[in-house]
Amino acid sequence: MTDWTPRELPLPLTFLPAGTFTAAIWQDGPNAARYGSDWQRVERRVTASDTLRIKMAAGGGWVARLALAGSDLESTVSSRSGPAAPAAEAR
Repeated sequence: MTDWTPRELPLPLTFLPAGTFTAAIWQDGPNAARYGSDWQRVERRVTASDTLRIKMAAGGGWVARLALAGSDLESTVSSRSGPAAPAAEAR
């Protein structure tokens, strides 16, 4: 989580062992600086050679859960989307 200063930073995934992982990411939505409940969940495949870009709005936050692709944990990551995010409108 961040204070009232928006931030963007890289997260190199070099700490991961060999293999492909599913990253379930909960991040600030496009209007999070104006509407604090604006968030989105994205999912992508990653490896140790990838770098995730963490972008947080003022007062925002970011969290990810990594699971080895094809593992039992991956199915829990994919099936837990949480409450529906509000529809984001660019204004």
